[in-house]
Amino acid sequence: VRWNYRRSGLFGKENSQEGAIPILLSLLQLKRVKHDAHLFTSYHVRFDSIECETDLIVFDVNRHYYDNRPEVVIGECKSPGDREEETTRSIPDIIKQRYQILDIDIEKLVKIKDLLDRSGFMTHILFATTAKRFSNDEIQRFKELPKKYIKPILFTANEIEPYFIYERYKDN
Repeated sequence: VRWNYRRSGLFGKENSQEGAIPILLSLLQLKRVKHDAHLFTSYHVRFDSIECETDLIVFDVNRHYYDNRPEVVIGECKSPGDREEETTRSIPDIIKQRYQILDIDIEKLVKIKDLLDRSGFMTHILFATTAKRFSNDEIQRFKELPKKYIKPILFTANEIEPYFIYERYKDN
């Protein structure tokens, strides 16, 4: 028997996959909260005119007595990579596109969320980074979401690195 191997999943792309780390850490934290959840990575979603890539999908049967809709988490995860610390000078656009969550990322996930919500799911949007904090630009983008009645799940290194999600907040 001759075995053949191929790259697939998170590491299937030929580009450097530093973004796989925040995806895996986010999935690990979500799995600790939702033990029976089904986890999926790197999905290209197409439905009608909507086309979007999501870094992760977490599916769980909701067991709340007040709402039994299935729960779905879709997310965009970024590694800070070579992103410089924010200073008074602006970060070049090419770095922002690679390492920051942009308006287009948010818009596409919101469209998917709306579609899933209309289909009977309870959908949440997650944004994660292995940086210690989101950039000021990202924070401004996230502040627009509650105006659309969307409460995003935000993970930074403070939430995804420790074993327990809020471990670093015990002393604060």
